[in-house]
Amino acid sequence: MKNSLILEQKNQSYEFVNADKTLNSVGFETNLKLKYKDFTLFTNYAFNDVRLDKNQKSLTPKHSFGGVLMYEVENNWRIGYEAYYKGSQLRNNGAKTPSFWTMGFMVMKTIDKITLYVNFENFTDTKQQNYQSMLEGPHNDPRFTDIWAPTDGFVLNTGILIKL
Repeated sequence: MKNSLILEQKNQSYEFVNADKTLNSVGFETNLKLKYKDFTLFTNYAFNDVRLDKNQKSLTPKHSFGGVLMYEVENNWRIGYEAYYKGSQLRNNGAKTPSFWTMGFMVMKTIDKITLYVNFENFTDTKQQNYQSMLEGPHNDPRFTDIWAPTDGFVLNTGILIKL
């Protein structure tokens, strides 16, 4: 497609401009849900081949997939495990990023009108800082690197839900 809208850096800011090269995007996404008794498995896979003038578009993983396995006894327990994979991406400077996984776990328990929950997001603490510094250049003129992975790492949240 010609004249596609893309995000470009202009000095210290970013703006959307029309690409002066052809942008081709080919891909698909598929989702699958399997259920057996109190277990449910959700899976997904996405393939994205995005090219700007025959070169892979930066910060776009070609392959990503994930899944959530849930055990649920209605109005009692809900326990889930999730895992997501992002394939390698090209940085704006042409270097490749490593592929990575993130994983999470959650538990909910309902007792009468009260539900307690705890959620461990990205418990493997996968974050971009594990692979590279987020800043480049000298300390008196730092530059931020491209964002291609989570930046917050492990997150724990918990709470109480009360039905009135």
